[in-house]
Amino acid sequence: MRSHIVVNNPLFGNPDVGGDARYSPAANQIVFLAQAGSWSPSYDLYLANADGSNPRVFFEDAADNTMDRHPIWSRDGQTVYWARPGSSGVNHDFGIVRRALSSASSTSVYDAVVWPYAGVTAMPQATSPDDRSLLVSLGDGRLVLMNLTSGDTQTLAQFASMGDADWGQEVALPFSIAGSSLVVNGGNQQLIFAIPTQVGKNYQVLSSTNLSQSIWIPVEAARSGTGGMLRFTNSVGSYQQRFFRVAELP
Repeated sequence: MRSHIVVNNPLFGNPDVGGDARYSPAANQIVFLAQAGSWSPSYDLYLANADGSNPRVFFEDAADNTMDRHPIWSRDGQTVYWARPGSSGVNHDFGIVRRALSSASSTSVYDAVVWPYAGVTAMPQATSPDDRSLLVSLGDGRLVLMNLTSGDTQTLAQFASMGDADWGQEVALPFSIAGSSLVVNGGNQQLIFAIPTQVGKNYQVLSSTNLSQSIWIPVEAARSGTGGMLRFTNSVGSYQQRFFRVAELP
């Protein structure tokens, strides 16, 4: 969940706090950006209780000259990922770093570089439900899935520009297949579904604009299961609402 001015008591007498704030998965903490130093674009990361009390430093740039941005939580609420430039000053050459809440290091030290800046700005979007993968949006319009163990990457989609992305759960969509499904709202209003599959079975995503009419139209042709994830893409277009389900075919 993102908001602004979540923390009501200004830190260091500076009202520029509470930007890019997100609740932890358990909704008992908030991570947010605050300007604590003298250099205007420089923001540090802070934690606070869910009601905004007990604000405290989580990560601070020792030189007070780097633009940290866009913090997100891991699903277990134990790690924060955020975008950080590889060099100081006013630039948007963002890579991605992480720091665990249990880190014993100084608050001026992050735990690791997850995605080094390599000519294209990277922003963390969300970790997978098992915290093994990370969705990364890139400045060239790509949405990439990164394996946090191996470092392997897979491009899921590419648009003229990439907005926010997250993982949806079956409970949020009328899917007939258990498992998590990726829902992406890109710049051209497309949805991409990642469906867990089994070898020997066929799958088809169907859509409807009115549940009372029970008319379901295939999004794509049926596809054979691979034992991994199959991805289906659908253009939302001008529809105000649309419902989706997955059919498991013989």
